[in-house]
Amino acid sequence: MYNITEIMLKNMSTFVATSLLIQIIVLFDLTSPTIVYNCNPKERCENGNQGYKAANPEDCFSYYLCLEDKKGNYFPSDNPIRCQDGYYYDAYYNGCYYGSTCESQCVKLCQAECTSYNYEKVADFKDCSSFYLCSPGGIKIHHKCPDRTPYFDGSECSKESYVCCDCCDECTPYCDDTYLEIADPYDCRSYYLCLTKGFPTDDNRYTCKEGEYFDTYLGRCETEHEWNRCKPTCRNRTISS
Repeated sequence: MYNITEIMLKNMSTFVATSLLIQIIVLFDLTSPTIVYNCNPKERCENGNQGYKAANPEDCFSYYLCLEDKKGNYFPSDNPIRCQDGYYYDAYYNGCYYGSTCESQCVKLCQAECTSYNYEKVADFKDCSSFYLCSPGGIKIHHKCPDRTPYFDGSECSKESYVCCDCCDECTPYCDDTYLEIADPYDCRSYYLCLTKGFPTDDNRYTCKEGEYFDTYLGRCETEHEWNRCKPTCRNRTISS
């Protein structure tokens, strides 16, 4: 038979173990980067309320505070507010969390190709200040945004730099189709297997065999030689405060 002291100690041990497990699960969830597909502070504030926070797509250590004007309209603060030292802003959980490094979680999807050629506009992923006008007859004309609204947001030119399109630039792996392999822009010896269209996950990331690199032109692993040593397209996007 257990005495009262033994029962209390056993229950306390169970409570401590359970508490630690919960803390570990919460910590894992909060520190695992989650992609957010719309971080436009203006749109986030319009759908929120006074005091609501909206991520800064250009700096993962700061955020915008949603304010209310005299007419009852909600808008983001003119300048972003930085989290306290040693903290970053999590765009998914909408709050500052402990950590001296962070990754941009914000991805703005934009149309990449002309579809109807009925004067629709599509992004130039190499230049946020430019776009293509899809004209009748299958003609795709390159245009620059005016100086007063220099940034293209996927449909119109805007004055805010955070509206720029992220999809399909050289540092964002994206599957345009299924059943193909695309390069990992940060590791020239790794690649993603595209099973669905969209952004590939780490579950579908693989590494070429030893002595091979991923040939972006051929879309497969090839033998690496002294004269064709591979180099990653992009640097690591993790930044420090």
